[in-house]
Amino acid sequence: MESVFAIALAITAAVALARLALWCDAPRTRPITVALSLLAIGAIFIAPQWRDGVDSVFVTRGLAGLVSDVMLLVAVCLLCAHVARVWDNEWLHRAALVIAVAGGLALVIVHAIAEHAGARRGYTGQLSGPAMVYGIVLSVLLIAVNVAPLITVALARPVTRGQFWFAASALTWIGLAGLRGAATADPDGFADTFWQLRLSLNTLVLLAGAGLGLSDLRRKRGVGAVATGQPGL
Repeated sequence: MESVFAIALAITAAVALARLALWCDAPRTRPITVALSLLAIGAIFIAPQWRDGVDSVFVTRGLAGLVSDVMLLVAVCLLCAHVARVWDNEWLHRAALVIAVAGGLALVIVHAIAEHAGARRGYTGQLSGPAMVYGIVLSVLLIAVNVAPLITVALARPVTRGQFWFAASALTWIGLAGLRGAATADPDGFADTFWQLRLSLNTLVLLAGAGLGLSDLRRKRGVGAVATGQPGL
């Protein structure tokens, strides 16, 4: 599974690089490009060997995991903000951006509290109180930011490829976040399942995000929307 995850990571990075061609011509689609870049970078530290390697360099244990979690949360929020803008839902667009900023800060603060308290982290099931709060906060934020855009995309007609890829991404994030929250709250019941499925679910997240980015890129080039820079799914 690790090789499949690495391939998904490379595909996501490649799509993000390919989308740089739209950076100036279609500025309203920049959130997708930034989100894919953050997904690719943040996903690197999902692999234990990379995460542990970075942690060994710094005094603060768990720093790689924190950076990864914040990057992935911001990436998800940017994708949701883009969808909200496509549907002209300004309230949802602002809410996604607020969750990105406030949620990222909340994770940093809770992580700092856990570090100050000497919390033992690294594996679900070995978490102290502050670290448990951290996991639950992250799970709640990921679920909350995905639900509303997912509903709007599911109800929109006609169905496009972009809608399919975003729905796949949102559903996978909700499942991954829900499983992480369950494993954090009840490690005896869900920790093993979480660690068994974690890499597979993150692989699906990367592929769905890359699919959305590639679908948007092909649509822009195919219909000549680059000239207008209008967003879309």
